[in-house]
Amino acid sequence: MTMPSWLKDTSSRASIGASSWRSVMPDSVPRRTVIGSVRERYQKRLHTLPHGSTVLANANADARKGEQMEPDWATLASPHRAVTATTLAEFYELNRALTEDGLVSNAVAAYRRAWRLRLDPSLGSVPLIDLDPLTIARARALWDGKPSTKQDALALLSKVLDLAVLANLIPTNAARSLPRSRHKAEDADPVARALSDRQVARMLELTSFHPFGQRALAGLTFTGLRLGELTGLRWEDLDEERGIITVRRTFSPNGHGKLEARATKSGRIRSVPIIEDLRPWLDAAREAGFPFVFTGVRGGPLDSGNLARAVKWFALRDRIVTFSDGRPLRFHDLRHTYLTRLARLGIPPAQLQRIAGHASITTTELYTRSSSIEAALAVKQTVDRLSREVTLGGGESAANNGFTRDSSW
Repeated sequence: MTMPSWLKDTSSRASIGASSWRSVMPDSVPRRTVIGSVRERYQKRLHTLPHGSTVLANANADARKGEQMEPDWATLASPHRAVTATTLAEFYELNRALTEDGLVSNAVAAYRRAWRLRLDPSLGSVPLIDLDPLTIARARALWDGKPSTKQDALALLSKVLDLAVLANLIPTNAARSLPRSRHKAEDADPVARALSDRQVARMLELTSFHPFGQRALAGLTFTGLRLGELTGLRWEDLDEERGIITVRRTFSPNGHGKLEARATKSGRIRSVPIIEDLRPWLDAAREAGFPFVFTGVRGGPLDSGNLARAVKWFALRDRIVTFSDGRPLRFHDLRHTYLTRLARLGIPPAQLQRIAGHASITTTELYTRSSSIEAALAVKQTVDRLSREVTLGGGESAANNGFTRDSSW
């Protein structure tokens, strides 16, 4: 950066400050006079720079605390330093409304928790210009919570730094070049969370005491929609002649205990097929006479809380299935069930992505890979079949496959 003229005439280097003046000026010149002149000139310049008033106030506060005899006025008043001395916390407070613009209430709440519990304590006091990937990675390593909550914090940080780039306060967004975390996603193997046909039948049988709740569970299983999307379906969204459902909206919490209709998670309208397994449930829902397809008893929208209470989910779910990872069955696993079923039928990933509403094909491809459970069952089936072919005398089939009675692993 070219040194401005107002610094050239006071020092040969931009970094010189009041403390340096004390050592380089001749004893015959009163130091108080020199320092006062430098202070006055630099303070005047600070008031003309972005965030200069904040820098000046902080410097004077440090001096009053006795942390330094006199602030380093030349360094503080350089245009580069005055702009970039803004901390992450200061910039966030100025632009918080922009980071939350367009978000649903639960996303806003997640961002605010991420700031309060993780970003502010670890990085809030760091100047924007000092936020390099290593600094952020060190902070992330100290954050507690699940990988998803840490990802919320990183997403918010990236939004804030994007705005700082837009404001020309920093050259690049350091969060975008952050090394990948080694934490595994909770649903890294969603196929392993899918229910079998027998387990789906058991779930619907156990919840038959509540027809509205049972119908919602069937809808989740046979459409693959998210719960908010399912409860947002109106009858005009169904083209039963062509067998198409148009997903236009989702119900999300508004932060005040109510559900509001909003755009879908991806922000796009999409279509899903009406499969034959779904039709009986649609016929039963039509008899209820409500404008929305899947509702509560009184026609209101369902959320995870009132649906769980209606079908006694927490008491019943372990009777439906238990998973080896120790995590109980969730409503979202019914979406995994539907998408896994389509993948097993050979639906191409590009089509599956459109039906699921995934923003990234990488997410969709998780359903096209064999889960660890499927792989184990396939190996077991092959070994059991070959083992049955082994006879007391060995047999041609067993010999050809390398198996005899003396075979060992």
